[in-house]
Amino acid sequence: MRAAVGVCWLLGASALKFAAQDPAIAVPCDAPKMAHSDATMLGYCGKLSFGDDKSVNAKGCHDSYTGEVQVALANKMFSHCQAWCIFDFTFPWYAAYGWDPQHKCWAKSESCGPARERDAVIAHKNLLCEAPKPACFPVQVQLTDALMSSYCDRSVGANKFSGARGCDAADTPKIHRALANKMFEHCGAWCLFDYDDPAQVSYGWKPEDQCWFKTSGKCGKAYEQAGAELRKKNACKDMSIKVGEEGCIPYQPQISHDLMTSYCGDLTSYSADISEHARACDFQHTPELKRALANHMFNECGATCVYDFGNPDGFWFGWNKKSHCYDYNSAGCKGSAGQAKAVERRSLSCSLTTTTSTTTSTSTTTTSTETTTTTTGTTTSTSTSTTTTFTETTTSTTFTITTTSTTTTTTATTTSTSTSTTTTFTETTTSTSTTSTSTVTTTTSTSTTTTSTSTTSTSTATTTTSTTTTSTTSTSTATTTTSTTTTVCTPVTYDLSDDVMHQYCDDLSTNGEDRSSEARGCSETYTPFVQMSLANHMFSHCGAFCLYDFFKPGSVAYNWDGLNKCWNKGTGCEGHMEQAIIVSRREKFCKDSSGLGSAATASSSPLGTDVLAISQDALEECDALVLQRRGLQHQRRGPEPRGGGLRCLGHPQGAQGPGELHVPPLRRLVPL
Repeated sequence: MRAAVGVCWLLGASALKFAAQDPAIAVPCDAPKMAHSDATMLGYCGKLSFGDDKSVNAKGCHDSYTGEVQVALANKMFSHCQAWCIFDFTFPWYAAYGWDPQHKCWAKSESCGPARERDAVIAHKNLLCEAPKPACFPVQVQLTDALMSSYCDRSVGANKFSGARGCDAADTPKIHRALANKMFEHCGAWCLFDYDDPAQVSYGWKPEDQCWFKTSGKCGKAYEQAGAELRKKNACKDMSIKVGEEGCIPYQPQISHDLMTSYCGDLTSYSADISEHARACDFQHTPELKRALANHMFNECGATCVYDFGNPDGFWFGWNKKSHCYDYNSAGCKGSAGQAKAVERRSLSCSLTTTTSTTTSTSTTTTSTETTTTTTGTTTSTSTSTTTTFTETTTSTTFTITTTSTTTTTTATTTSTSTSTTTTFTETTTSTSTTSTSTVTTTTSTSTTTTSTSTTSTSTATTTTSTTTTSTTSTSTATTTTSTTTTVCTPVTYDLSDDVMHQYCDDLSTNGEDRSSEARGCSETYTPFVQMSLANHMFSHCGAFCLYDFFKPGSVAYNWDGLNKCWNKGTGCEGHMEQAIIVSRREKFCKDSSGLGSAATASSSPLGTDVLAISQDALEECDALVLQRRGLQHQRRGPEPRGGGLRCLGHPQGAQGPGELHVPPLRRLVPL
C-alpha cells in the first residue's frame, strides 16, 4: 500500500511539473507556509503520526533544527504520509531529516531514503509560489559573551565565546567576526565558515590545542556550508566606513529615499523602518532621528539602534516593534558595538560650515558747510581773527560709495591811512572717494584755520571769513585724513517676520514647530529671546526642535514643546554638534556699539550712534553721555549683570513719544 501511494505521488508530481513547464498551461501556485499546525497536517494526511511525529510538537534531535523541521512539515516536504524522511525546505538538495524512533526526534543528514523521494519533493517545492524574502539579520562587528550567549550555551561544543582564538593568531579577528555572525550550523559544530568568503574559507576546531585552524579543503557537510552562504546572503547590507576625497565622511543635511536606498538597498526588507518616513515615538525627536538615519548613525542596515548624530555617546533611538516607531534613549542600545561604531563614524564626519550672505545697498552722502564771520572795529592795538572749520563725516557699514567734498574760501582785507595791504586767499577743495563692495567704514576730517592780523591807528579794519563748499579748484592749503576699515560680517536682525524666516525655511512648521512671526516662549519672558534667536537663524536646520539663544548660544537653549505649542527654556540640546555650529555662526555677526556680535567695528551698528556702550564704572554718566549725542533721551533698565556692563539706549528727541524707545524691549539691557 505504501509503495502504491508513493507511485501515485510521483506520477502526480511529474504531471504537474510538466504542466508547469508548458507556458500554455496556467497552473496556480500555493503560497509556502512559514508556520506549522496540526490542522495543516490533518489536511495532508488525516492523522498526525505514522509511527513518527508530524504534529506541531515535532522537533529536531538538535534544538537548532526544530524550526527547520516545522517548516518542512508545514510545506509537505515528504514524498508520502508514511515516509520517515522529510527534506529541508530551503536546501532539499543538501539536507534531510530522518526519524529517530529511539529519541523521538528528526535527525539531520545529507541524504535520506531513495533518491526518487528527494526528486519528488523537489518537484513539489517547484510548484509552490516563491517564498517571501526573509528579513535580513544585522551584521555584528564585535564578538561578545553576551552576544554568543544569545546563540549558544557556553558548555556546548567548541569554544565560540570571546576567548576563542585562531591557531594562527592572524586568523583570530576573522574567526571572531565569523562567530559573531553565527557562521556555523549549530552550537556543537566543529566547522566555522568565514564571514567574508564562506564558499572558499572555513575553520575547523582543534580540541587538543583549543583553537580554530584554517582548513585546506571543505569542512563539514554540504548543507553546513550552504547554510553559511545563505546566511551571508541574507545579512543586512554591511556598512563599512568610507571617507571621501577630503578625508572625512560628507555630512548629509536631509534624509531621502534615494539616500537611504544607497545605504541599504530594499528598505522594505528590514524589520525596523529606516526610510524617510521613520518617526520617533515622541514626535519632537523625529528630526534628530531622521538626521541620524541620513548620516548612517547605525551599525548596519536592519539594526534596531540608531545613535544621535550630534551626541552618539549620550543619545540614541531604539526600535519599538509594537508601536512601529523609535523610542528615545531606550534600553538595550547603550554600550553596544553599534554605539562605538556610531561614535567612530561621527568623529570622521566632515566639519559643518556656515554660509553667510550679505546684502549691500548703495548710498551717497554730501556734506555742505557755509560760515561767514564779519568783524568791524576801530582800535590802536592789534586784532586777530581766527576761524576754524571742522567737518566730520562717518558712513555706516551699508554704504558702498562715499564722496566728501570740502571747499574753504577765506578773504582778508586790511586798510590803513598810509598803507594799504590786500591779501586774498582763494578757495580750497578736498575730495575723497571710497568705493567698496563689502562693509566699509570711512572717516574724513578736514580742518582749515585762517588767521588775519591788522594794526590800525585811526582807520577801520574789516575782516571777513567765508567758508563755502563748492567744486572749484583751490590754491590754498588743506589737510585731509581718511581712514578705511573693511570687515565682513552677518548683520543682526532685530525683528522677526515671516519674510525673514522664509529666507531660511520654505515651511515654517516642518515638524509642527512654530518658526513664524507668532512664535512664542512657554513663558512670556522667553518670547523676545525666542524671536530674536529665530530671526538670526540660531537653529541647525528647518524642523529642528533645538533653538539656541542669540546672546548665549553656548549655554542657553529652547526646546519645542509640542503639547503647549511654544518654545521652552531648558535642557536636552546641550552637547549636540549643532550647538557648536550655532556658536560658531554667532561669532560671525556684526558687532554694534552695544556689544552684540564680535566681528565688526563700532560704526557698523544698525542703530548707528543712537546706541552707546558704557562700562559699569561709567553707569552714572549715562545721562551726560546720551545727551552729548544730539540730545538723545535715554532709559536704564534692570540690575547690573555680573562680569559685564550695561547699554545706555535712547532715541533722538521728538522721534517718538516720551518714555518710548525705537528698539524692542529686548535690547534695553544687554551684557557687554
